Amino acid sequence: MSGIGVAAFVLASAAVFHQPFVATELPQCERSATVGDWGADTCGSQVDAYVAIDDGGSVDEGTTQIGSRPKFRYQRHEVCLEWLSGGVDRGDEELIVQGPLTDCTAGTSAPPLNTCAPGETVRPPLFRSELQDDGSYGPWIRMGSYGCDTDALYAAAIDAWRSMDITPSGYEIQPDAGYAISSLGIVPIAEGGPQTRTVTLLGANVQLRATPQNFTWSTSDGDSWTTTSPGTTYANGGEPYLFDPGERRIQLTLATEWTGEFSLNGGSTWIDAPGTATTTSDTTSIHIYSPRSRLVDCDLNGNCGSNQSATSADAPTVLDPDGDGIDNYTVSDAQIADYLAARER
Repeated sequence: MSGIGVAAFVLASAAVFHQPFVATELPQCERSATVGDWGADTCGSQVDAYVAIDDGGSVDEGTTQIGSRPKFRYQRHEVCLEWLSGGVDRGDEELIVQGPLTDCTAGTSAPPLNTCAPGETVRPPLFRSELQDDGSYGPWIRMGSYGCDTDALYAAAIDAWRSMDITPSGYEIQPDAGYAISSLGIVPIAEGGPQTRTVTLLGANVQLRATPQNFTWSTSDGDSWTTTSPGTTYANGGEPYLFDPGERRIQLTLATEWTGEFSLNGGSTWIDAPGTATTTSDTTSIHIYSPRSRLVDCDLNGNCGSNQSATSADAPTVLDPDGDGIDNYTVSDAQIADYLAARER
């Protein structure tokens, strides 16, 4: 064998901003964020001390800090059915919640209006509460609907697949003698099983799996062929690859194309990963012979016609066509070209 995504957010309610926010520093997070990052770049679900600037670059609705308190508070929260008129969320209606945004009663949260794609998680709507003159904060006003964010673990698993270390396919060749007869050819057989790896991503064990999809064999003659099967032995019906006539040394190479999957639940279910990977296996040298039939008048014991005896000199053979006593396939790759050329002179 040889071997997150940034989501555009536009405010819909006439009672609040109509321009996209450009958010600057979050003091408690010690970093900055944009509107599209609210779901990922906040300290928990509570967002304080955002500076909201409209498209003209001016600070909207005056200062964002009154004394030591932020003018606005923001929080992501699911929509509870008890907050809705008629218990139906149409997504674009004004929604004002008096008091704190408490957890919904079990089973009474409004489902998202859209379904997120595989590898995405539901992003709850953003609510805003404004500081009042008496120092308290006013009601929470919904500023959008549900959205979708890329699932961080899903994205990390895809990145891990793209950098997965895949061992090139091993393979065997029949006949495995270092040489082959051009008219009989060879039967190459690759290893066809998947490879798995387990990695730890964001504190979770994730399984990666690479499965061979295509096998492309190529020779230094310039020929190549691709199969979806790793091949089978000659005895089991393997189809040999035949060579053009002529004695020479060729190099055989195998490139394997792999598809990827990953599992987030210990292998119970597998998720297709985008793209493919390609590995190149070790190259194998094969000496090609094209023997020709000759008529002789000697038997296998060296007795020849006309009562003559066979010469004691080295006679040509299939593996030593020039009869110099050296089987040509045993000559090294570095010397074979010069060796064959000298024989022809």
